[in-house]
Amino acid sequence: MRGRLDRPPAAPATRRGGRRSSSGSDRGAAAIELAIILPIMLVMIFGVIDFGRLISAQATLSDAAREGARALAFNQDATLRAQKVTGTTGTTVTASVPCPTSGSTAASTATVTVSQTFTYLTPILTLLGGSGTTKTITATGVMPCLG
Repeated sequence: MRGRLDRPPAAPATRRGGRRSSSGSDRGAAAIELAIILPIMLVMIFGVIDFGRLISAQATLSDAAREGARALAFNQDATLRAQKVTGTTGTTVTASVPCPTSGSTAASTATVTVSQTFTYLTPILTLLGGSGTTKTITATGVMPCLG
């Protein structure tokens, strides 16, 4: 008859998930993994932030160009309207010749091009081989002349 003392020896002590308890060779593995992953994660996070800001600035510039062209189509000041939309005076606005006030305006269009210098928050592009920390973004708006 076999008693309790006749059982085979138990397996070594393990943690949840079947991993053995840490030995001396596993010490510091989490710190090394963090040191490898953290820079990659930071580059990704800052890249997403800068890209989001760039998309927002481009959308604002498109709105400004459209509003400037609309103002020019009604013979108003396109530069003032475009700068009001962007909220800055550092915006460069190029407008076509104002719409004619008399005669046929059917083929005439008002064109406004708005450009602005965008500055990145982080030098991510220079780390990835890009050039500079600024980018010139432009948008163009075209409207038919309405007199």
